[in-house]
Parts: sequence; structure tokens; C-alpha cells
Amino acid sequence: MPNTNQLPFLSSELLLQFGTFLAGHIGLNFEGNRMAELERGIRKAAPIFGHDDPAACIQWLMAGNLSMKQMEILSSFLTVGETYFFRERETFACFEQKILPQISQAGALGTKSLRIWSVACSTGEEAYSIAVVLDRNKGLFPNWDISILATDINPQALEKAQAGIYTPWSFRDCPPWLIDGYFTPCADESGSSRFAVKEFIKKMVSFSFLNLAQDNYPSLINNTNGMDVVFCRNVLMYFLPPVARAVVTRLHKSLVKGGWIVFSPTDSFHVQGTACFQRYPGLSVVFTKCSETADHASLLEPLSFAAHLPFSGLPASEFAVGANGIEEPVLFSPLPQPEEPTQPISVPLPQLETGGVKSYEQLRRQYDQGEYAALRDYFETLETVTDNRCLELAARCCANIGRLEEALHWCDRAIAAEKSTASHYYLRAVILLEAGRIEEAFAELRRCLYLDRDFILAHFTLGNMAVQQGDDGGRHFKNALELLASQPDDQVVFSQEALTAGRLRSIIETTMAMKRGAVE
Repeated sequence: MPNTNQLPFLSSELLLQFGTFLAGHIGLNFEGNRMAELERGIRKAAPIFGHDDPAACIQWLMAGNLSMKQMEILSSFLTVGETYFFRERETFACFEQKILPQISQAGALGTKSLRIWSVACSTGEEAYSIAVVLDRNKGLFPNWDISILATDINPQALEKAQAGIYTPWSFRDCPPWLIDGYFTPCADESGSSRFAVKEFIKKMVSFSFLNLAQDNYPSLINNTNGMDVVFCRNVLMYFLPPVARAVVTRLHKSLVKGGWIVFSPTDSFHVQGTACFQRYPGLSVVFTKCSETADHASLLEPLSFAAHLPFSGLPASEFAVGANGIEEPVLFSPLPQPEEPTQPISVPLPQLETGGVKSYEQLRRQYDQGEYAALRDYFETLETVTDNRCLELAARCCANIGRLEEALHWCDRAIAAEKSTASHYYLRAVILLEAGRIEEAFAELRRCLYLDRDFILAHFTLGNMAVQQGDDGGRHFKNALELLASQPDDQVVFSQEALTAGRLRSIIETTMAMKRGAVE
């Protein structure tokens, strides 16, 4: 008697064919470690299409062109819309403090209109966060015509977005004023706590279906033309590189000249940019449109702080294979250590008005909220630091607002306090990359790996540096992949950008495939 609990067999070859088919129709990338995700999704979707056997369902779907309804069903099972309000707070701080004031100033001399597009909006948290920021800054736009378009390929996500009712999980790590001022408490049928977007915020956002992989935008018909700001975050990294390039080209055409586009830090690893986007100084995920044509695609910077760098004369590194099989740098001569800080660190911390001293946890919360400039000013008042984690935090704050020399100063102080901490040297390398000081950055990465040969991001960064120089980055990426092999997909390997092991694996594998010419 057959085992009724046994799942129908799906061959890896069939899944690979189906992944390629979907890439051409929806644009999603199911290569590498995402094959398991594809298998889970199609097993759940098959009964909706009337098939008990997912293999038969796949064959049926691939026999013809996908209809709009079929794409909607597939997208609801194959896309993950994990989001929450004010996700990546530093991005919204930039939007509020940098972008909106400049748009307001420019509008004072011309047309008073503001058009914003939330691409791949999922269940709506990003779009409503944008609306809240605009409401809190409405004094900048008196009597302006303001519209927010939010699009997604997942109709179930759009349905939830239009309803505007959210569980407490969507408000994790959000300030109390958000719920108090912009949501009405309610409950679902079971009595569980829910929060409904207030009507005046809902009216600011228009939701609609859009498949980014299709060539139907910008267009007057779907209202995707003439945008002042486009938010395209946490989506491009899931596309195959050719699809990502095409999407960025179309988004470029959707923007008015001088318009803004905002990526996520993780998308900046994969997104194919153009010479027609100019990176905003000190903000590596924010770009402005500076031309009307979009040709000569080139990779954007692979790190949240690092710019797209012209490499010349990068010193050749020498490596040996350690006991765990990981190549590590061999230092034939001692590397120069950073100079000791000129200011002694010996005076007590200043007291706050409340009579207390800011803890690292308090400062980190401010950092997570994007208060870089305020934190930089606070750190400048300090003559001693009792928690050395604050030194690195100060460096990150300065780097995020473009004060690179100050950031390096704080790195030097962190290194002076803890010379054996590998992360200090890694951070210093990233800042040096931003400053275009390539050889110095390379030396810092060698120091980082000398202290911790398992520092995954140092291997990964060396790989990216090699790729930008014209090499394939193979041995450095190989090291990173070997270290990632023991990490579960959801393990965070870079907390500052919520970069997970699974996501980093996907980034490396696709980058290597592109360099080999496997992806045109």
C-alpha cells in the first residue's frame, strides 16, 4: 500500500526549468538556495490550480504563457512580503531631512506638485510610512498637489494594504506617536488587537497591481510617469541581474530630471545602476537622476558606505590555507598600526539634563532611528567613553553623514581602546573605501582577517574589490561561501543592515555567475 503521507516527487531538473520559466515571466530569481523556497511555494499553489501533483502543475503552467490571474496566484505563494512601519529608519530620516526640504525649495520656484512611488509595496507599511512623514512635514508643501502610488505583484498583499489594518508585529520598534497619532485601535473576529490606518492617511495612498518584470512603465495609463521620488527597497536583489538592469532603466525613465530614487542597502549589492544616476554624497542608497538617457549599466557600490570605486594599482595579497581550509592573509612584514589618538581619553562623560548618562543602548536606539547628526554632536562633547561600543557607533554616525575624516578618527580611538577587535578594522576599511583610499582599505581588511580569519564580510568585501578591479573575486567569495555554509539562511551576519546568511549567499552566487558570463 502506498504511503499517503509521502509528498509527490519534484526533480531538481524540473524545478530548475520552472525557475527559468518564472524568471522570464515574473523576473524572480530562484537560483541557488532559493530552489527550496520555489518548491515550497509551488506545492502550496498547485491545489489552487486544480492539481494534486505539483510536477503536473508545473508542466501545465509551462505549456503556455502565464495569464494575469496565474501570475497573481503564483506571486502570492512565491513572494515574501516581510515588512513593517519605518523599516530601515535611516532611509526615512534621509527622506525627511534631505530629500523633502530640497523638493520643497525647488517647488517654490516652479510647479507645486509631489509624486512618490513605493515600488513593491507589499502589505503597505512602506507607503503609509511615507504618508506619515509627509503629514508630519506638511508645512513644507502648502497647497501642493501630492500623490503616493504603491504597487505590488501580489494581489493578496495589496488587498491587505488597501484594508490598512495591522497587527502589533507591524509596529515593532516604532515610536509611540505613530500609533497614537495615525492609527485607531480595533480587534479582529477573535478579539486580537489590531490597528487601522486613519482615513486621512489612507486617502493619501493609491494601491495598484504592477509586475516590475514587464515593460509597461512608465506610462500615463498606470500613473507611473513623472515621479519625484521612487522607493525601490528590498526587491531588486530577488531579480536576475538582467531583469534588475531593465527595472532600474525603466524606473529611471519614470523619474523627472533631478528626481530621487532610494534603494535599500541590500539592493545596492545587486542593483544595476546607470551613469545617469548620481549618488547623493554620504548616502550610498540614495541617488538623483542627472540625465534623460540610461545606458552603460555598471554595478553600484556593494557596501552601504562604499562608493563605486575606480581601482588602480591594488596591491596583490598573499594568502595561505589555514587548518579549516580558509585562505587567510600572510603578513610578511608587520603592518603599520593606526596612530594613537592625540586626545587622551580620561575625562568623565558629561551628564545629561536628566542627571543620567546615555547608555550604549540609548545611543543605539537613536542610531537606529537615523539621528546621525544629533549623535555626532553628542559624541563630540565626550572626552571619555566607558563603553567602547560607543566609539564604533560614533564612527558609523560620522560616516553616514559624510564626515569621513571624523569617522576615521573615531575608528582610531576604537582601535586604540581594543586593538584586537576585528570589526574595528573592517569598519575602518569600509570608510576608507568611501574616501577612495583603496590601498589603505586593503591593508585594513588584511588586519581584520589576521585577527579573525572567519570574518565573513571581510572576505566578501575583498571579493567585491577584486571584481571591480577586473578579477572574478573567486577565492575571496569561495572563502565567504565556505563560512556561510554552516549558517542557517535566517542568521543575521551584518546587523547594521539586517543582512542574513541566505541573502548574502544569494548575492555572492549571482555575482560569481555574472562574472563567469553565465548570466548575460
